Amino acid sequence: GGLLKELGRLSDAEPYFREDVETSRATLGESHPDTLIALGNLVDVMRERGHHDDARETLGDAVALARKVFGADHMDTLIMEAKAARLAHAAGSDGGLAELTAAVERMEALLGFTHPQSAKYREVLTQIAGAPGQKSAAPDGEAGDAGVEVVEQRLSELLVDLA
Repeated sequence: GGLLKELGRLSDAEPYFREDVETSRATLGESHPDTLIALGNLVDVMRERGHHDDARETLGDAVALARKVFGADHMDTLIMEAKAARLAHAAGSDGGLAELTAAVERMEALLGFTHPQSAKYREVLTQIAGAPGQKSAAPDGEAGDAGVEVVEQRLSELLVDLA
């Protein structure tokens, strides 16, 4: 699923992310850290495809559960809060941007300004704040052919390096 997502083939990737969540729930349980991370990954794909209502339903009480499992100040909880805020904003919630701003500020305070997750979500916040309501160029959130070609070329180079 991850490779398909990187290739921009979100509709092809989503079933694999769903399977990951279902397998994690069945084998590890609803509150296992790996299940929560898999759930967050699935919700990201759904959000990127523009399926906001389904993504919100899928996310459910995952943020509260993450706080219980990881603790309020754990990196994975902070990421889940940022994912939920990003989804809320994408779905048109008035408080989504403020929630994402608060999540980024907590990440920076707890993880540090230079931490990769702080930087990632700070960039997301910058993009969102700079272009409120901006949607993906493709209606289904799918990447164009040029993006796929770049990733496929890089993948080919990596495979040659491994051989």
